Formats: sequence, C-alpha cells, structure tokens
Amino acid sequence: SFAPSEEKYVFVSWNTKADGTGKEFKPGQTFTMPAEDVVLYAQWKNKYAGVEFGVIYDGNGGKYDTDKTEKRVGALYESTVEIEKNFFDRSGYNFVSWNTEPDGSGKTYVPGDTFVMGSKDVRVYAQWQKKDAPKTGVEDGSFVWMIGLAVAMSAAAVLVIVGKKKRA
Repeated sequence: SFAPSEEKYVFVSWNTKADGTGKEFKPGQTFTMPAEDVVLYAQWKNKYAGVEFGVIYDGNGGKYDTDKTEKRVGALYESTVEIEKNFFDRSGYNFVSWNTEPDGSGKTYVPGDTFVMGSKDVRVYAQWQKKDAPKTGVEDGSFVWMIGLAVAMSAAAVLVIVGKKKRA
C-alpha cells in the first residue's frame, strides 16, 4: 500500500526500472520469483493528464445571444488559459473586467491575462460599471435656469413688440 506525494496521481503498475522502461507488472499479475532479489518500482500517472476542464464565463447580470447567461470554454489540465474578451451585454452598464467572485472581491482578470488550468472548472464573473446617465439639466439646476431665461426672453420680445406699435 503506497500513496503518491500528490492526490493527482494514480497507481498504474509495477516495473523493474524506475523510469518504466523495464518489465511491467499490472496489479494482480503474478510472476515466478527468481533466486535473486527483485526490485519493483511503482509507476504513477497523473489522473488529470489530457482531461478537459472549463472556464465558465458568467454574465453576472449580462446576457449574450439574447438569453444566455454563461459560456463554458474548455481547457486541458495544466494548459495555459488566456482570458477572453467580454461577449455579454448589459443594458445601462459597461464591462470592466472578470473576477472570480460575483461582487468583485476575488482575483481580477482582464482580457488577455493568463493562468494555468487546475483540476477543476474555473468560474469568472463579468464586472460591470453603471453608465453615466445623460445630463438632463435637473442635476445642477441649469434646466430650471434655461426655462427662466426662455420666459424672460419671451417677455422682452413681447415688450419690444408692444413698444414698436404705432398710435393712430
């Protein structure tokens, strides 16, 4: 009963050479013991080698293709993953970045950043910033001032017209 130094490895076989190039013995296989000692080396394999995990892009309030709120992109274990650009849309918001937490308190990524894929899916959430609302004038009182100016100009125009009227 042997255990690998890391949980990502699984036992495959025994071998007469440490590098696995000698005679292989599978679990349960028997052999005739020679007169001299036999040294067998455990052969391990990375159980995740060639396994695909995924980066799950979560719209976090945004959507793409009308109704989709997330997109999964496959990545092999221990491969380098490049973070994609935003493909979600959220009305009234601008995309800022990706983050490992919905509230932005985790690790932040921008498109083009890279990381090495581990042994489980990675979910990143779109981070949004509310777009500035168009100015109506009400915020700073200028709208009210413009109405007052328009009324004052109309009154002045009426006075000018009345003042130019000829008497008979």
